[in-house]
Amino acid sequence: DIDGSDNYIEIAIQDYGMSDDPATAFLRYDGNQVLYLGYVCDRVSDLYIVNDGTGKLHTRERMHIFETVNRKVSYRVEDDKLVQNTSVLYPIAYTDATAEKGLLQDLIVFKEMSTKSETVTLKKETEVIALATDNEEWVQIQYEDGEIYYIHVVNHYMIDMNGKEVDSRDVFTHIIQAG
Repeated sequence: DIDGSDNYIEIAIQDYGMSDDPATAFLRYDGNQVLYLGYVCDRVSDLYIVNDGTGKLHTRERMHIFETVNRKVSYRVEDDKLVQNTSVLYPIAYTDATAEKGLLQDLIVFKEMSTKSETVTLKKETEVIALATDNEEWVQIQYEDGEIYYIHVVNHYMIDMNGKEVDSRDVFTHIIQAG
């Protein structure tokens, strides 16, 4: 039961999605018909899926930008559809890589999540920690001095550095990308 305040109980059916990664579909019976709510890219039995009765479903899924690791995300049921909450940055769940990244070259970052914000150049051979992402175009990082900055990502793994696209593998150490 994803939402304890409504009169419905959802049914979770686990299968395999893209690249044979686990996927779980959610269905609801409204008394007359079975409704397909949507799916998440995780196992129903994983501890990352938390059903707390508040109408939110917490799960983990693969990032589509920067590198191929997981991030924790949440969904809600809205108008009989499973909708991802996209207005927040989600923490990156590093289980198969390291959050600490060494810089292989100078990196131009933004002070805010806007390409119109002020930029700062972080120096080669220093370290950052990848903290969170919106999985669309921004990755939040923490520099070794504790300051928080944002990397603008375009075209999956390419970083926007003053209009020039640079592959994240050429900028950071410890980057994992599925081929």
